[in-house]
Amino acid sequence: MKKFTLLILIAFAVALVAGPSSADSAKFDLIQTVYDHGAQVSKVVINGNTDIKGESLALDSFRVVTENSLKEMEVVANGEIPIVQAYVSVSAEGPKADAGNYVVLYLKNGPDFGAASVMQWDGDNFTNHVLDLNYIVTQEKELRTSDGAAFKYASLTQGAIINKEVEAFSTGRLRGINFRYYQPKGPGMDGKHPLIVYFHGGGEGGDSNVSQLLADRTALSFATEERQKKFDNPYVLVPQCPTFWMREFRLGDLVVRGRDYAKDIVALIRGFIATHDDIDTSRVYVGGSSMGGWQTWATAAEAPSLFAAMFPLCTAQDVPDNILQAVKDIPNWISHVESDLITPADFSRNAYNKIKEMSGDPIYVELDKVELNGVEYNSHNIWIIAANNMLVNDKGIRIMDWIAKQVK
Repeated sequence: MKKFTLLILIAFAVALVAGPSSADSAKFDLIQTVYDHGAQVSKVVINGNTDIKGESLALDSFRVVTENSLKEMEVVANGEIPIVQAYVSVSAEGPKADAGNYVVLYLKNGPDFGAASVMQWDGDNFTNHVLDLNYIVTQEKELRTSDGAAFKYASLTQGAIINKEVEAFSTGRLRGINFRYYQPKGPGMDGKHPLIVYFHGGGEGGDSNVSQLLADRTALSFATEERQKKFDNPYVLVPQCPTFWMREFRLGDLVVRGRDYAKDIVALIRGFIATHDDIDTSRVYVGGSSMGGWQTWATAAEAPSLFAAMFPLCTAQDVPDNILQAVKDIPNWISHVESDLITPADFSRNAYNKIKEMSGDPIYVELDKVELNGVEYNSHNIWIIAANNMLVNDKGIRIMDWIAKQVK
């Protein structure tokens, strides 16, 4: 009996010398957030089977490194992403807890921190590529289980990539054009609802059918609880241009070419309305930014009777008189930044002045810069101000409030 007890004590001592338990292999999910400056991975959530004591977790308990890839070009911003907050929880989206089997790691992000981004700009081809995300998470220090034992994960492997705001938009394709759309849901959905059509800028074309939602918050903002309430639970339709919305766009020595998509887009909108009989055809709104601002003009001119209002932002070329004549009677909010170095503000100024000469009554708002919450953005990015409902006309009315009140 004494020998048996001695063997148990020896085995226990060996186990202590061997170090922490590491039986738990776990997966981690990447959680994306779309900010005003674009989508980034905002946190990593490790889901294991072991309850971890929260007080044992520190910012340096784990290390996060990106090894993202692209088939089109070399990735320029791979590297370590600092962890700025860490806690344990009892669920993937739960609050901080004393103990839990979920480890939540919030990551550094921001407009000047490319390592966390989910897209990469390709200046030679004037487009944003969606990255193939590959994150390496390593445990650097021991943790403690809820019963006080030392613990280290045996392995950590990447699992799902989650972006709930984007996932709320279904996918579709019509007339050779991909699109995403948000369908209002929940209680009180009886009756008919508006449709908001939004066109992305030049960098988000292609066939991913997601970059038009990742580049900024403008389209997504119409699906937020606040904006859904303001607009009476609207549908949101976000087409993706296969190439570029314009026949030609020049920026310095760069020239990119697309084609006229107006007829296809109008057919897409009408087809979408035909398959959703709870859309109120007296409240169809169309808007877009940059090349999408141009597409707003072209689409409205193709079918002026279809729209209750339009809101072209920083339109990317001078608007011809025939298009202005076609849309002059549509309620129209035109916006630009005076110092825009990508598309001159004269494009929007000229459109406004000519429509006024044609006896139209558009609104024109011009800013001197793009600044929000103390952060100054590229002077082209007026859509950030619009998405946050901070564009205000000379009567003190905000852009989203104005759009929501327009009825044919």
